[in-house]
Amino acid sequence: MDEKETKAKRLEIKRLIIEMLNTSSIRQPDELDDGMSLGTDLGCDELDKIELVIAAEETFSIDIKDDDLDGITTVGRLVDCVMAQLD
Repeated sequence: MDEKETKAKRLEIKRLIIEMLNTSSIRQPDELDDGMSLGTDLGCDELDKIELVIAAEETFSIDIKDDDLDGITTVGRLVDCVMAQLD
């Protein structure tokens, strides 16, 4: 995947996050900073995080390991986990 494709895919994953969180404060993928905490900044609890992972798995036909769930605490980490499965 070249740089342009990588950037487009990262934005697509962020769009999914916005869609799933149904947030009114963040409407565009570029408003989601990779360092944003899923819990503190975006108000996700554990169930929300699991739902985000399931949505990503279904949308992108990937399988994120259960062991990786604990490490998914930020937007960037979720995007990175999805991207790693796509390569």
